[in-house]
Parts: sequence; C-alpha cells; structure tokens
Amino acid sequence: MSSSFWGVLAPAGTLLIVLAIFAWKNRGQNIRLSGSDILVGFGVGFAVTLVISAVVRPQLPFTSGVAASGPLLIGYPLALTLALVRTRRRRSRAAQDAEAARAQIPPAAREYFRACDFPSRAGAALTSARPPTPEAATDLVAYWIFAALDSGDYVDFSRTVHYTTALRGWRLSSPTLIEAVPVLTAPFLRSGDEWVPEVDRAFRRTAIALLTTRFGTPVAA
Repeated sequence: MSSSFWGVLAPAGTLLIVLAIFAWKNRGQNIRLSGSDILVGFGVGFAVTLVISAVVRPQLPFTSGVAASGPLLIGYPLALTLALVRTRRRRSRAAQDAEAARAQIPPAAREYFRACDFPSRAGAALTSARPPTPEAATDLVAYWIFAALDSGDYVDFSRTVHYTTALRGWRLSSPTLIEAVPVLTAPFLRSGDEWVPEVDRAFRRTAIALLTTRFGTPVAA
C-alpha cells in the first residue's frame, strides 16, 4: 500500500476511535450540531490542513493523504466539541431556571398539597375506574403542576396530565387550566431524541402563573 493511502487510513482510524469514545462518554446528552458548529469546525480544520501541508514537505505522498482528509478529520470532532459545550451550557441554564421556578412556588400551595395528602389522592384517582369530579380533577392537575415544579421532572408529570385529560377524558372545572393543558402536556408530547428548552420554559411560566393565580404570590426571600 502507498504511503498516501496510509496518510488517509491512519487518521481515519484515529477519528473513528475518538468518535466512539466521544459518543460513549456523552451518551444521553442529545447533542445537536448547528450550522455555526459545522462552519467553525470545518473552517478551522481546513486552515489547519493548509498549514500542515505548507510546513510539512508537500511532495510527500503521506502529506497529500493527510491534506485530502484533514478538513473532515479535524473539522468534525471540533464541531462536535462546540456542540457539546453549547449543549452543556443550555442544560446548566435550564437547571438554574428550574431552581428559580421552584423558589417561586407559593408557600400556600406547598402547605395545601402536603396537608391534604395529595400523593395518596392522586394514586387513588389514577387507579379508580370512575373519573373524579371536575373540581377534584382540577385539584389533582394543579397538584401535578406543583409536583413538576418542585421536583424539576416536567416530562413525568406532564405525561400524567396528558394521560388523565386526553386519554381518560377527565373534565376540569377551571377554564384557565383547560386553556393551559396544551402547554402543560408539551414536555411529554415533545420529549424524545431532541430536547427543546423553549418547551420547558413555557411550562414553567404557565405553571407558576396558574399556581400564583390560585395561591397568591410567593414571599420574597
């Protein structure tokens, strides 16, 4: 085999190993490449390849092989790294926003849902063949909204709201809550391979507004 062939094969093998390690270490991150990531990554890869080709003896077959594969071998890992950094920053901001939303839960809501043993009431309603009254169903949905904000697990409680209102046909007594159901079920309906921070933000805004309307404004720390 010619040295130019090895000039392509060796970096390509290294790239596969690096990408395999990258994928394993960052599994579950839902990394999304953007156009800017690709532009910066391949732009830098092309520039580095030009420098290497100019510094190393250009007439060597090995150098020509590296020059042919350099933009991909350098640009793609760099683009993935940029996407990973951006994803982690977005998740860090989302975690901070979730904690801020948790702090905005009205104290009266905490006291009400905990004093009335809503976890047991919710479990009984979910296992019952008969739907609750609209007033009781409204109370339970409000509890799941509170629990979602308190735990930060929007998808799970959003799934419960979707299951009860859309699949089991629970009727609600609050027109405001009825209008908000599409936003409250969006974290579950939009969950999948792609995480959409805007959906979580809309859920937090709506949930806080509903709880504040019913239980009052939280006391400032």
